[in-house]
Amino acid sequence: MKNINKFILGLMGICALTLGSCTDDVPSDNLGKSPAVEGEGVFFPKSMKTSYSLTDEDPDATATSGVIKLPIQRTAGDAAVTIELKAEMDAATASVFTVPGTVQFAEGKDTASVKIAYANAVRGTKYTLKLSFVDGTEYANSAQTIVAEYPPQEVWEVVTEKAVYIDQIFSMFGVSDVMFTDITVEKLKDKNKYRFLSVYDNYYFTGIGLPGVLPDDFELPYIILDGESYSKPAEGEETVAPENALWQIPRTYLGFSLSSTLDFKYAPEFLTFGSLAYNLSSSGKPLTEDDYALGSFNKKKQMFDLGVCFHQLTDVSFQPVEGFQLWLDKSKMEVVYDRDYAPWTLVEDARGTYVSGLLKDEFIVDMEQGTSAEGEDPIFHLVSVYEEGTNITFFYNKKTNTVRVPKKQKTGLSSYGNDVYMDAKKASYDSETKIYTFEVEFYLIDNETGKKSAILATTTEKFRAGYTGIAMDDLQTGKSITDYRGNWVAPFLNPKDGSTVQALVTVRPVEGENAVAIKGLSALEPAEYDDTVFADYDPQSGLLMLGAQDVTGAQGYDMILSMYDVNNPGSFELESYLIGGLTVDGILAFVNAPNNEIPINSVRYLALSDGAPIGWWNSYVPYAMEWSAYTSGKSTALMMSSKPALSPIGKATPKVAKDLRMTPIPVEAVKVERKLFHPTVVSNFY
Repeated sequence: MKNINKFILGLMGICALTLGSCTDDVPSDNLGKSPAVEGEGVFFPKSMKTSYSLTDEDPDATATSGVIKLPIQRTAGDAAVTIELKAEMDAATASVFTVPGTVQFAEGKDTASVKIAYANAVRGTKYTLKLSFVDGTEYANSAQTIVAEYPPQEVWEVVTEKAVYIDQIFSMFGVSDVMFTDITVEKLKDKNKYRFLSVYDNYYFTGIGLPGVLPDDFELPYIILDGESYSKPAEGEETVAPENALWQIPRTYLGFSLSSTLDFKYAPEFLTFGSLAYNLSSSGKPLTEDDYALGSFNKKKQMFDLGVCFHQLTDVSFQPVEGFQLWLDKSKMEVVYDRDYAPWTLVEDARGTYVSGLLKDEFIVDMEQGTSAEGEDPIFHLVSVYEEGTNITFFYNKKTNTVRVPKKQKTGLSSYGNDVYMDAKKASYDSETKIYTFEVEFYLIDNETGKKSAILATTTEKFRAGYTGIAMDDLQTGKSITDYRGNWVAPFLNPKDGSTVQALVTVRPVEGENAVAIKGLSALEPAEYDDTVFADYDPQSGLLMLGAQDVTGAQGYDMILSMYDVNNPGSFELESYLIGGLTVDGILAFVNAPNNEIPINSVRYLALSDGAPIGWWNSYVPYAMEWSAYTSGKSTALMMSSKPALSPIGKATPKVAKDLRMTPIPVEAVKVERKLFHPTVVSNFY
């Protein structure tokens, strides 16, 4: 199960939201002025309930007794007075309800209450009482009709024991799309009401890194979906079909409280969860479905969308949370691989190089293994391939060496604002080179039919597991210092916008020393800045060592060459260093030294003022640090026109989602089959 993210970002407290309650203004005329009244002007508040459901401690009781307490107010007078109250009711109601003939206001008080006793109210019977004050006011409800019912005994019938619940209650902490299977769902007979037991137990809490705070004898509450209270039948209809109903979750006390700082406690009386609408108020007015969506039911999918709910935190009030789903028939669920095959585990030593024929680019990605069903091929995904947060999923059977890529996967790319999907027409794995090869078709989908509408491109995409570039073992030992002399073509990367260029780097042995001078690592014009740095030469191994060092200053700034990680562009490193050497195919490469505490993969020039770092001096950094020999006369596009400019050390600006401006080719729609799998634990890939 996912672990809760302890670094909390973007909590949005809705400070104006409060528990739904309101008070009445003093009655006024249609000009907004409080009228003069004769006497006390007694009235029932507008917020008073007029419909009451009677209850009994014994759920099997056929009759019940108790008291209904009604609030009242007056508009004038401060003296202690007794007011006459009239009641009209039929004989059956009068045999059950006792209404006092008078009520008292205490001195200096403008509010009081009426206590109406009832005895032996019978199940399934509605009782109507018409109440009025003699000393009333025409500008408020001095007369009111009250309806009370002891409802028929509730009969909850099991709808399914195999429902699936998708939870989001901890999504603000990074734990989202948590799936619970085998949920028992019950329906109230002849009513649009469903319920299921809370899934929020100690097993769930400990699985995401929270303590198990619920006592062993704690009874999990029901989460109720109420489609009765806020749904109105269409004209001429007596009932509301489930798919047309508005589904509200009443206030639910889940037994725990949580703060934004993860202070997690047992709190049986703390209001935790429910729908925002009709549970909370804003500026004194109850929230409705016009403010926050209530739940809905999709008849075709047999799925409840719970709408916008709240999770109350102890220190930042009510947080809106959505995305909760309850599937009555899991066979109708669409597969969401990242969710349905969780948890996902990073495959060690599988971080590798993805070579995209579509983007004509290559980049480093991680591979994770999911939790496949029993008897099913192991499932993997490549993390954030084309866009951050969008993974590409595939199944791999090691015994048969077969790769299967699920169809209709989102890529995170877009074409003129439309989502781009992918299918792999062919897929294979070479166990010797550890290269996965995918022949991929990229296409668009018709939003109305959900079917393939146009092909954008068909390209070959490759992933080489475990290969992130030249490694220490690839560097040849025993080389002389003169072997490094020459001009080298080096690739450069702009960490801010992801653009790449090539530039010329020169290496020359330093006379009389075991060192080489390197020029060109800044990708700046030599006339603009002398970027010469020095790498030590080790005669014993024949390798180079390039570390942080003082370099030529510029424009009043001191400069140092800092070690750098393009994957963490907001940092600089002065203790780590790079090892340089030649590969068998003549590539001059610099790799991360094995004993570095902080891995690095590049270098960058850092400007200092009074000894303090203030910004980067060069926009482009050498990456990857794998250089090929420059051949005179060879057609090579080199860039040496970059200008020095101070830029902040802070984090790089995220790349904008790629938009593929391609000409689509219309195709026949293809129906894509879906299959739901059950998650179980499988063995590791390697």
